[in-house]
Amino acid sequence: MSNTVINTLLLLTIILLVSGAGYYLTDVRQTQELQALQETRRLAELQFAEAEELLQAEAQTEQIADETIRKWRARYKVVPAVIETPDVIEYLESLTARGFEQIDFDLKGVTRTASYSYYTFTVRGTAYFTSLYRLVWNLENTRELYHVRNLSLRHVDIMDENPTTGLERRLSMVDFTFDLRAYFGGSEGLSAPEEDLLPVPRTLLPASAPVHNSFYPLVRTELPPNDKGLVDLSKATLLSILGKRAVLEDASGVHELTEGDEVYLGTIVDVDPINIVVRARLTRGQTTEMVELRIDRTIQSRGADVRVQPIDNNGSNRR
Repeated sequence: MSNTVINTLLLLTIILLVSGAGYYLTDVRQTQELQALQETRRLAELQFAEAEELLQAEAQTEQIADETIRKWRARYKVVPAVIETPDVIEYLESLTARGFEQIDFDLKGVTRTASYSYYTFTVRGTAYFTSLYRLVWNLENTRELYHVRNLSLRHVDIMDENPTTGLERRLSMVDFTFDLRAYFGGSEGLSAPEEDLLPVPRTLLPASAPVHNSFYPLVRTELPPNDKGLVDLSKATLLSILGKRAVLEDASGVHELTEGDEVYLGTIVDVDPINIVVRARLTRGQTTEMVELRIDRTIQSRGADVRVQPIDNNGSNRR
């Protein structure tokens, strides 16, 4: 075989080897590497997306945590770990020291749950409406966690002795009854120490005094007793007027009154030394009227006969 043929065969062999190597490197190995790079890129994109989701979740979690902490710091109720029934009774007695004719506390039992426990009391008694309102307000709005339930009340008149005068008086009160829950034994962390609690603005709480007493009668069928021992103009005698002082006499003795002094059912509004007359504004039920107490000059020498006469707003007598 000639050298030319041999050289040609060698050249063809080299060309085939180069072409095969080129095909392997271009179509096989580089394709595999490209696929590996594409897979790596896809994984990187997935990891980046997951990282973004985690960052968003972290931001949301921080916002929720901040809101929770804000609400937690804004709370103002305290649930003590331990409380005894004498502690509850002592607290209630401190709130009912004034304005209550009588009050009774009846322990019904204790209820325990996984998160907290509470005593149940039935509270009943008689009190001024404003005093009862103040009791319920304190139970519902101070730090200690109490809950008033099933409140029932009705108007009642109590007759007793005025401690100052010893005379019988009438007190407009309410009979009431309600159930009271006193909570304790909360889960750990449910209550913070007192010093860690923020003060509660009074504007966020309901009014601490009633706007209106719905249980105080506006109209009565009978007049209230004169428990202060005031001068009753309908039963008094006008003896004389000295300057702006009126001298009156009733069953209890002689009295000196001047403008602004209180009398039974009203107030002295004018002592008139010229006309020798005393004028007073009296309130009977829903009716307010001006009355005059004067000396009848025709029988003055016989000891001061008295007339009580309603007068019109312009000051003239009504006959």
